[in-house]
Amino acid sequence: MYRVTIYNGSTATIIHEPSVDPADPHLYPCSLVQGSSGEIDTLSFEILPNNPGYELLASRTTMVTAYNTVTGKNEFSGRVLTITPQMDSSGLIYKSVTCEDRLGFLCDSVQPYTAEATYTLEDFFKLLLENHNAQVEDYKKIYPGTISATASASTGNVTKGLNYQTTWEALNEKLLDTEGGEIQLYEGTDGLLYLDYVDELGSISDTTIELGKNMTSISQEIDPTDVITRLIPLGANLEADDDDSDVDTNAKTTIESVNNGSLWIDDEEAQAVYGIVVGTVEWEDVTEPSNLLTKANAWLEAQTVTDKVTLTALDLSIIGLDADAIERYNYYRTVNAAIGLDAYLRVVKCTTNICDPSDKSFEMGERNSSLSSTLTGANKTAGSAAADAVAAINGQLSKTVTALIVSNATIIQLQSTLAEIETAYITTADVETLLAGYAYITTADVESLLADCATISDLDAATANITDLTAEVANINSLLSGNIGAGTVQTIHLSADNTVIDTALIETIYAANGIISDLVAG
Repeated sequence: MYRVTIYNGSTATIIHEPSVDPADPHLYPCSLVQGSSGEIDTLSFEILPNNPGYELLASRTTMVTAYNTVTGKNEFSGRVLTITPQMDSSGLIYKSVTCEDRLGFLCDSVQPYTAEATYTLEDFFKLLLENHNAQVEDYKKIYPGTISATASASTGNVTKGLNYQTTWEALNEKLLDTEGGEIQLYEGTDGLLYLDYVDELGSISDTTIELGKNMTSISQEIDPTDVITRLIPLGANLEADDDDSDVDTNAKTTIESVNNGSLWIDDEEAQAVYGIVVGTVEWEDVTEPSNLLTKANAWLEAQTVTDKVTLTALDLSIIGLDADAIERYNYYRTVNAAIGLDAYLRVVKCTTNICDPSDKSFEMGERNSSLSSTLTGANKTAGSAAADAVAAINGQLSKTVTALIVSNATIIQLQSTLAEIETAYITTADVETLLAGYAYITTADVESLLADCATISDLDAATANITDLTAEVANINSLLSGNIGAGTVQTIHLSADNTVIDTALIETIYAANGIISDLVAG
């Protein structure tokens, strides 16, 4: 699934091929860690001397990609950072290699000293990248992408200064840690690198992570040790002016003047559970007490107990069983009734075994719940949690049994239909009986019958002829009876014309009549 390639200039060398062919190059092991937006992704692997890239690795100049052959995307693009040749107790020689994402380029430049000034968030972000690009090679230059993060100050502006930090340190300390927002590096269609700065990355996914579906293990760590129930907010150092030269410039801006003379603000709901726990938070660029109070109230309201969830899950999108892959920054409904967890959690860290992509673990971000809500959930008794788990399991079993009953009913109905079909159709036995009946009529019998039919046809024709002849004989008999009867033979000579019929002629006629009589008799 992942093909790992190294680049030295324009020369590309594959060092890991996603195949089982021993002739192909492989890395053992190889792990990709994709962290939160304030962290630089890393790719770590061990490479053996028989690998074609073994002698081609150079720190900071050799580029590396991990290409996902399923999605068609590079899930890691960076450079080799450290190379450590090693030999284990068995005598095996190898190199342990750590690579960093191209965000690491921001560690190669330093932000020159700049006195504090007021900027919009976008202008200050662009200033950091301009200073970086002025110092590094072209392939390390990073340009502003989408900038939509909003400043926490009520005016929308920030007061910032620079003092020889690396660009990466300044970006985190001056923006991400104090103003919030998240960054994401990507390569544009023009081949240049761009950096987005937005309020939040990712989206809410329809894919769920559930016990019994794709969740294989989970741990939940709730740590309240960093909770502050009484906050003392601190702003920028005070500055002396011509009218007040006695001001201690080491002192900080506070909220005392806008908070009824008090240095702190309380979270009474949290104090009811934890008691008074005093702590400070510093906004070194805030000079106005009113702005400092606004920031402090917002911080206290957003404060959460650290709720760290680490889990391993199968990415079912690989085999088409889930619509979306499990990806960093997205929110997923995470359900495990056995530990009382059912919440939308955000993936903030993803660790992938490049040699076995099904081996994937995720670290979920903190839930944005108030301290009281977190504590209410934490105070559930073990019995209640167990009851919830049993109820959930029973509910699942009930659904399964119902599904089985429905399936069984369908099978019974199918069997009934099959019985009807068997009744409606002539069985093989019936066909065999019918065939046996036909066995009594032989081919010879059929041929004889056909011959008889032919004879009958001929006989019918002869009968028709005899009938015609019989009609003719009847006519002759009639003639003879009417004109040449025995009683008239003696008086024939007394006819009008005095014609005398010869006796021999009369005998001939009688003889003919006899023949005809014989014919009729026959």
